[in-house]
Amino acid sequence: MVFNFTTSITKKRVKQRIEEIQSENILTRFSRNAYNNLRHFLNFGATIVSNFIDLYIARYFNIPIDTTNQKIGSYFPEIPPASIDMDFNQIPINYEFLCSTFELLHKMQYDNITIILDKLDEDPRLKNNGENIADFVRPILTDNRLLLSQDIKIIISMWSTPFNYLMEEVRTQKHNCPRLEWLNQDLKKALNKRLSYYSENRITDYNNLFSTTIDSQQKDTIFELANSNPRDLWHIFNELIKAQFHDNLKSVVIEQETINKALTKFITEFNYYEYYPRKINARANTMDIYSYIALLLRLPEYKFTKNQLNLSAKTGSSTSNYVVGMERIGLIEKYSQQQGATVYKIKDPKVKYALKEGLKIEKV
Repeated sequence: MVFNFTTSITKKRVKQRIEEIQSENILTRFSRNAYNNLRHFLNFGATIVSNFIDLYIARYFNIPIDTTNQKIGSYFPEIPPASIDMDFNQIPINYEFLCSTFELLHKMQYDNITIILDKLDEDPRLKNNGENIADFVRPILTDNRLLLSQDIKIIISMWSTPFNYLMEEVRTQKHNCPRLEWLNQDLKKALNKRLSYYSENRITDYNNLFSTTIDSQQKDTIFELANSNPRDLWHIFNELIKAQFHDNLKSVVIEQETINKALTKFITEFNYYEYYPRKINARANTMDIYSYIALLLRLPEYKFTKNQLNLSAKTGSSTSNYVVGMERIGLIEKYSQQQGATVYKIKDPKVKYALKEGLKIEKV
């Protein structure tokens, strides 16, 4: 509340304004204010009269009296306002306060106001938890008065996982909600620039890192496993170079055997909580990303129905809940309809690769 963060002078003025608004009788308010302003003089005069009488009586009866610590008495107490309601300050004022701020900025000739909210999911207090991040951002993304305000432009950048929790509450058709992702051609350009910079222009094309026996399809697998994320691509090439260096110190190109080892290490040791965080304070048997992956790796292929998941992973009556949970965090997605049943497919290419190659993905 603004009232709690102002000076005493401002508080007194606010209190006076409240009295002026809430008091019904102008004469009563005037009389009370006049009395309260004059009561200091009245108390001073009353104290003088009281001391004079005490001194007269003491002298008449010859009684000693102490006059060293006499103070002005409070014979005329302050009359408080009649039933002043201060609870109105509890009314949320965030939006109104913003509007007042925008109005002030417009008066200062700031016509184009843009608010950018970025890295909301990186606050350590949210502990990388998707639901907590969604709860934190919900008041902003669901406040259409704010988002549709003509006074400002708001740009919000956030992780797709918590946004999935808010999809039903956000008017995605009313607001522009683009999904940003890197295409393979963008990743290749970024990789070449990165290699050129760190090699001091000695390597300007990532293809020069590979042996001539490696075809384009194998290279495409690497970019597919990057999952449209440049950071994952850097990690894959880091594993490729380390694995090749470990196998042959004198080699100047990446061999086929190295690719298989490096991709296996990347997939099995990847921190999947980075994309699919676990709930804070969750119990050990709680279904999290690694438990979901364990269920999916029991499937015969990466496309499946709920019934096929139940038959392969023995999920029983919880099958629907598992599918909803995996779809919400972006691990799987709807693919098609087949004889009245919904067909899903594994969305994460790392899990698809593990299923194809028979790899196990477990928490380290």
